[in-house]
Amino acid sequence: MPSDISIEKKQYYANPQNHFWTLIYSVLGGGIPPSAYEGRIAFLLSKGVALWDVLEYCERKGSSDASITKVRPNDLSSLLASYPSIRFAFFNGKKAQEIFSMKVALPEEIELGPLPSSSAANAGTPMREKLERWMAIRAALETR
Repeated sequence: MPSDISIEKKQYYANPQNHFWTLIYSVLGGGIPPSAYEGRIAFLLSKGVALWDVLEYCERKGSSDASITKVRPNDLSSLLASYPSIRFAFFNGKKAQEIFSMKVALPEEIELGPLPSSSAANAGTPMREKLERWMAIRAALETR
Protein backbone atom coordinates (compact mmCIF):
# COMPACT_ATOMS: atom_id res chain seq x y z
CA MET A 1 0.00 0.00 0.00
CA PRO A 2 1.16 3.52 -0.62
CA SER A 3 2.46 5.55 2.27
CA ASP A 4 0.20 8.07 3.98
CA ILE A 5 1.99 10.84 2.04
CA SER A 6 1.41 9.04 -1.28
CA ILE A 7 -2.26 8.51 -0.48
CA GLU A 8 -2.65 12.18 0.42
CA LYS A 9 -0.95 13.34 -2.80
CA LYS A 10 -2.48 10.57 -4.95
CA GLN A 11 0.97 9.74 -6.29
CA TYR A 12 3.09 6.63 -6.17
CA TYR A 13 6.18 7.09 -3.99
CA ALA A 14 5.42 10.70 -3.07
CA ASN A 15 7.48 10.59 0.13
CA PRO A 16 10.73 12.39 -0.77
CA GLN A 17 12.63 10.04 1.57
CA ASN A 18 11.62 7.03 -0.52
CA HIS A 19 14.29 6.10 -3.08
CA PHE A 20 11.94 4.61 -5.69
CA TRP A 21 12.23 7.39 -8.28
CA THR A 22 16.00 7.66 -7.91
CA LEU A 23 16.36 3.88 -8.27
CA ILE A 24 14.03 3.45 -11.24
CA TYR A 25 15.52 6.39 -13.13
CA SER A 26 19.01 4.99 -12.52
CA VAL A 27 17.94 1.53 -13.68
CA LEU A 28 16.21 2.81 -16.81
CA GLY A 29 18.84 5.39 -17.74
CA GLY A 30 16.69 8.42 -17.17
CA GLY A 31 19.05 10.67 -15.24
CA ILE A 32 17.46 12.81 -12.54
CA PRO A 33 13.70 12.36 -12.08
CA PRO A 34 11.65 15.45 -12.96
CA SER A 35 9.77 17.10 -10.15
CA ALA A 36 6.46 16.83 -12.04
CA TYR A 37 4.73 13.54 -11.24
CA GLU A 38 3.15 13.35 -14.71
CA GLY A 39 6.65 13.38 -16.25
CA ARG A 40 7.72 10.51 -14.01
CA ILE A 41 4.74 8.39 -15.02
CA ALA A 42 5.24 9.22 -18.73
CA PHE A 43 8.87 8.11 -18.41
CA LEU A 44 7.86 4.74 -16.94
CA LEU A 45 5.29 4.15 -19.66
CA SER A 46 7.83 5.03 -22.35
CA LYS A 47 10.04 2.28 -20.96
CA GLY A 48 7.26 -0.32 -20.80
CA VAL A 49 6.94 -0.20 -17.01
CA ALA A 50 3.64 -0.02 -15.14
CA LEU A 51 2.92 0.44 -11.43
CA TRP A 52 0.06 -1.07 -9.51
CA ASP A 53 -0.55 -1.80 -5.86
CA VAL A 54 -0.75 -5.43 -4.79
CA LEU A 55 -3.47 -4.44 -2.34
CA GLU A 56 -6.79 -2.81 -3.11
CA TYR A 57 -7.51 -2.48 0.61
CA CYS A 58 -5.92 -3.09 3.96
CA GLU A 59 -5.91 -1.75 7.47
CA ARG A 60 -2.74 -0.43 9.04
CA LYS A 61 -1.47 2.16 11.47
CA GLY A 62 0.78 4.69 9.77
CA SER A 63 2.75 3.71 6.69
CA SER A 64 4.54 0.63 8.02
CA ASP A 65 4.09 -2.61 6.10
CA ALA A 66 4.59 -4.45 9.39
CA SER A 67 1.22 -3.21 10.65
CA ILE A 68 -0.82 -4.32 7.60
CA THR A 69 -3.88 -6.44 8.43
CA LYS A 70 -7.18 -7.35 6.75
CA VAL A 71 -5.79 -7.43 3.23
CA ARG A 72 -7.79 -7.51 0.00
CA PRO A 73 -5.60 -7.81 -3.11
CA ASN A 74 -6.22 -5.98 -6.35
CA ASP A 75 -7.44 -8.18 -9.19
CA LEU A 76 -3.97 -8.72 -10.58
CA SER A 77 -4.94 -12.08 -12.07
CA SER A 78 -7.37 -10.33 -14.45
CA LEU A 79 -4.79 -7.66 -15.24
CA LEU A 80 -2.22 -10.28 -16.17
CA ALA A 81 -4.78 -12.21 -18.23
CA SER A 82 -5.74 -9.01 -20.07
CA TYR A 83 -2.11 -8.23 -20.91
CA PRO A 84 -0.49 -11.53 -21.90
CA SER A 85 2.70 -9.75 -22.96
CA ILE A 86 3.54 -9.12 -19.29
CA ARG A 87 6.34 -11.52 -18.40
CA PHE A 88 7.75 -10.06 -15.19
CA ALA A 89 6.32 -8.76 -11.93
CA PHE A 90 8.72 -6.96 -9.63
CA PHE A 91 7.89 -6.22 -6.02
CA ASN A 92 9.16 -3.27 -4.05
CA GLY A 93 9.85 -5.09 -0.80
CA LYS A 94 9.20 -8.48 0.74
CA LYS A 95 5.72 -7.76 2.07
CA ALA A 96 4.31 -6.97 -1.39
CA GLN A 97 5.61 -10.21 -2.87
CA GLU A 98 4.55 -12.22 0.17
CA ILE A 99 0.95 -11.00 -0.07
CA PHE A 100 0.91 -11.38 -3.84
CA SER A 101 2.20 -14.95 -3.67
CA MET A 102 -0.42 -15.91 -1.07
CA LYS A 103 -3.43 -14.18 -2.63
CA VAL A 104 -2.99 -14.01 -6.42
CA ALA A 105 -3.23 -16.82 -8.95
CA LEU A 106 -0.30 -16.30 -11.27
CA PRO A 107 0.18 -17.58 -14.81
CA GLU A 108 3.24 -19.82 -14.80
CA GLU A 109 4.98 -17.82 -17.53
CA ILE A 110 5.25 -14.75 -15.28
CA GLU A 111 8.57 -14.43 -13.50
CA LEU A 112 8.61 -12.83 -10.06
CA GLY A 113 11.31 -10.40 -9.08
CA PRO A 114 11.72 -9.52 -5.42
CA LEU A 115 13.51 -6.23 -4.87
CA PRO A 116 14.75 -4.61 -1.68
CA SER A 117 12.31 -1.97 -0.53
CA SER A 118 12.99 1.55 -1.73
CA SER A 119 11.57 2.87 1.53
CA ALA A 120 13.77 4.96 3.78
CA ALA A 121 12.69 2.52 6.50
CA ASN A 122 14.89 -0.05 4.72
CA ALA A 123 18.04 1.71 5.84
CA GLY A 124 19.74 -1.62 6.53
CA THR A 125 20.29 -2.18 2.80
CA PRO A 126 22.86 0.23 1.35
CA MET A 127 21.75 2.23 -1.71
CA ARG A 128 24.48 0.63 -3.84
CA GLU A 129 23.13 -2.84 -3.05
CA LYS A 130 19.55 -1.74 -3.71
CA LEU A 131 20.57 -0.40 -7.12
CA GLU A 132 22.47 -3.57 -8.02
CA ARG A 133 19.42 -5.70 -7.26
CA TRP A 134 17.03 -3.30 -8.98
CA MET A 135 19.07 -3.69 -12.18
CA ALA A 136 17.08 -6.92 -12.66
CA ILE A 137 14.36 -4.67 -14.08
CA ARG A 138 16.69 -3.47 -16.84
CA ALA A 139 17.74 -7.03 -17.59
CA ALA A 140 14.10 -8.13 -17.83
CA LEU A 141 13.22 -5.28 -20.20
CA GLU A 142 16.19 -6.13 -22.40
CA THR A 143 14.92 -9.71 -22.83
CA ARG A 144 11.51 -8.74 -24.20
